[in-house]
Amino acid sequence: MTWWNKWRNTLFAKLMLSFMLIMLVSFALSSLVLFHVVKKQLWDGIRSSENMQQQRVIQHIVQAREAGWSQEALKQSLTFSMGPGSRLYQVYDAQGQLLYAFGNSHTGTAVDLTWIQQVLTGQELRQEYKEGDRTLLVTGVYIEGELMEKALLIQSYISDREIRRIVNPYILSTSIALPIAFIFFYLLSRRMTDPLKQMSQAALKYAKGDFRERLHITSGDEIGQLSQTINVMAEELSSIEGMRREFLANVSHDLKTPITSMHGFLSAMLDGTIPPERHTHYLELIRDSSDRMMKLVGDLLDIASIEAGQFGITRTRFNLSEQIRLTMARIEPMFYQHGVAVHLHNVHGDLYVDADEDRIGQVMINLLQNALQHSRRGSEIQVTIEVIGDQAVVTVQDHGSGISPEELSLIWERFYKSDKARSSKTGTGIGLSIVKHIIELHDTDISVTSVLGKGSSFVFSLPLLNE
Repeated sequence: MTWWNKWRNTLFAKLMLSFMLIMLVSFALSSLVLFHVVKKQLWDGIRSSENMQQQRVIQHIVQAREAGWSQEALKQSLTFSMGPGSRLYQVYDAQGQLLYAFGNSHTGTAVDLTWIQQVLTGQELRQEYKEGDRTLLVTGVYIEGELMEKALLIQSYISDREIRRIVNPYILSTSIALPIAFIFFYLLSRRMTDPLKQMSQAALKYAKGDFRERLHITSGDEIGQLSQTINVMAEELSSIEGMRREFLANVSHDLKTPITSMHGFLSAMLDGTIPPERHTHYLELIRDSSDRMMKLVGDLLDIASIEAGQFGITRTRFNLSEQIRLTMARIEPMFYQHGVAVHLHNVHGDLYVDADEDRIGQVMINLLQNALQHSRRGSEIQVTIEVIGDQAVVTVQDHGSGISPEELSLIWERFYKSDKARSSKTGTGIGLSIVKHIIELHDTDISVTSVLGKGSSFVFSLPLLNE
């Protein structure tokens, strides 16, 4: 019972049961309709034939009486003329008494005298009787003129066997066609549901973090398109999972390295390995390491806020030129340590904008650190502030390794690092993602141009305010 309950809830079972129900109902309805159509056609044929036979019999009686035939001679002539057939002919006088009968005597049934009296009044009547597996049709017609014969009754029948003889070939052919249709639909249902079963199994593997499974596409229909979409999704999930693992490895490295340095310096200071006169130098190194950790933790908190939809900005009026100068001065020791020069070009003096001062500072720090990570020792980074229309346009340009055209649209994705060969360098791949989100919150955009091996330029703009 458990197996049956499980099976009948599958899509395959629902398709098969629905098909069987539709076929059986269609077969029953079509057989019923065919039975009644055949019966009606037969009745229509019998009625049309009876009308002709009535005219022939009445005409024969009139001619025989005019010729002075006896009743016995007339009966024999009618029997010979009409033949035995499947009908019974009965002729009545004006009092409703049976004068004579001819035709198939096995066809007839007793007719009510009242019904005959109605025919004698000039009415043409028809009546059906059901007897066993056959249906009788009794037709009564009044005979006009100065004749002894006043009423003619014709009794015909249709046997159900005769109808079944016509319908049975249809039932037989349908009975043969049903199993063939069942097999065809079984194969078709399997073809439809097997890919869905594979999708379900693949989805379970994806849920467990195994993105290696790929679906085999055998058709170009909607199911084939869905399979292709799932394969693309698996590729994306696999890529994201790879970036996530790389991100965790980078975060672990970026946290472990300064913690290890800080622990080493503090231990050496406590046990006297580092003399007191050198404590200030090493405390500065510890401060630098803690700054890097705070920056990393801040980026992680920002990513969490972005994903939770709680990352916002507070617009204020501030001096963009001065803020950029202070930001560059604050991280200048980092550039000096890596042997990279940084220069600011601003011919417009102080420029005021309406933006979030802290977030724009965060944008500049991320862009400068990104440029530094991809710059070679001895190279330089230029920061340019221009006025174009009513916009202050900021450009951060480096002369480092550059970005390939294929990767330009991917660098804004969180956890993505453009140069896999430098994954050991500082960086988690979330800085540019945060940058783009901040710029978009300011209702503007950031763009990048790059030449592989020659460097990259990041450009964003903010609306100017009057001083």
